[in-house]
Amino acid sequence: MRISTKSHRKFSILLGSLFCFATIIGLTFNNQVSAQISDPPTVDGIIGEQEYNFSANFGGGIFNLYWYVDNDDIYFAMSTNTEGWLAIGFEPEFRMQGADIILGWVSDTNITKIFDTYANLPVGSHPVDTDLGGTDDILSSAGTEIGGVTTIEFTRKLNSSDIFDKNISTEAPVNIIWAFGSADIFTQQHSNRGSGVFQILTGEKESEKGPFPNYLIPIHASLMFFGGILMITGMLIARFKKDQTWWFKTHRLIGLLSGLFLIIGLSIAIIMVMSTTNIHFRVPHTWIALVSLSFALITPILGLSMVKLGKRGNKLRKIHRFFGRTTIIL
Repeated sequence: MRISTKSHRKFSILLGSLFCFATIIGLTFNNQVSAQISDPPTVDGIIGEQEYNFSANFGGGIFNLYWYVDNDDIYFAMSTNTEGWLAIGFEPEFRMQGADIILGWVSDTNITKIFDTYANLPVGSHPVDTDLGGTDDILSSAGTEIGGVTTIEFTRKLNSSDIFDKNISTEAPVNIIWAFGSADIFTQQHSNRGSGVFQILTGEKESEKGPFPNYLIPIHASLMFFGGILMITGMLIARFKKDQTWWFKTHRLIGLLSGLFLIIGLSIAIIMVMSTTNIHFRVPHTWIALVSLSFALITPILGLSMVKLGKRGNKLRKIHRFFGRTTIIL
């Protein structure tokens, strides 16, 4: 079969068009890939344009974070308006406890100080890893302080062998806490802080938690303390003042007040956790609080049931006493 010259010409034009189209698509794709791929950031304390693949800001733009993944290494830059220290903590367990914290500042003599630390308590100090028997796993670092803005860049492994480091997942969401202070002092308390959750490989910021007001901590502690004192007082009245006509009404009132104090105190604790890590029941303190509060609610219910049942409620007396005394111990 012979193909006509006209048909051959049409076929050649179609084949050439397809080749040109494929070439254009290929070049466009290559340009897009090239735009996405860049060399690792230069750790010099200066955040260049498009130097990092991803960025996120927290606290309404107060704390800015940038990162770049290079095989097993990850580059971070953090920046905020301060002439003091700034820090980021990875994977906290309860408030600050369990967080792998990188803290740094730029001194008046333009020297960058950076520390690999670990928070072994919910609040307070966080010693450097080397003091705890671990290792300093910051591979490189640099910082600048320009116009009241401090920037710290550092590099570390995604997965560290140090027990005082937290591995940074490229699949699961990464939980962080952040903070900064106004002075170049390792032990100075933060002037602002917060937390957040984001994805390393997409840059998507899933959530952000702001700090809870500082005054909630003493209110929580006071309510729990006075609730416990009221429970002890109620028990002592029932134990030693039964010869007084007023003992029962006072005992009942104090028992109800102590339960109310404990419920409000627990509610404030829940609010504090929700406003930070949002992770409940991670430490023994929270489990003991849950059991003791449950007992504190059961105790007055048993007491009121005894009154309602009259003589039939005498069987509940021992149970009522058991729950009351156990609650005080807890």
